[in-house]
Amino acid sequence: MKKLQLLVVLLVANFSLVFAQDGEEDFMESSVEISMDFNKSLYPVAFGNTYASESPKAALFASVNPQSFEAAISEFEKDFTAGELKNVKSGTTDIKGQKVFYVTGNMTDETGVLVLLEILLKPATKDSCIVVMSMYESESKKTFEQEGKKAIASAKII
Repeated sequence: MKKLQLLVVLLVANFSLVFAQDGEEDFMESSVEISMDFNKSLYPVAFGNTYASESPKAALFASVNPQSFEAAISEFEKDFTAGELKNVKSGTTDIKGQKVFYVTGNMTDETGVLVLLEILLKPATKDSCIVVMSMYESESKKTFEQEGKKAIASAKII
């Protein structure tokens, strides 16, 4: 579905814009509150289910997808293999005993910086799943690469 590609494009654009504007915060927010355990001190700016860091640039966003886990996987596989995301890898894995679907890849933001993106999904209910998107500058990989996994492993709708 093109909506997913648009969401990633908007998130990456938002990623660039948030840090390009002094003092202005413009984040996407899920209307459902999601509890997650990860190192929030790495993301000093928080709004709803969105967390961000200005230096180094990084963002973590959580939302609920109103589809079954299986339907969401099918849609994500189709959309991200044909999108602007490069070096795409996807599959299922086990994180702390939970089945998780992932899509990883990279893209260049509007300022020419290479941004790594990780999208993780896990079932929430029979008809919905939790989505965590983590993005960060490639130079910050060691700092941020585990935070999305920590977030999805602990994510629950509250």
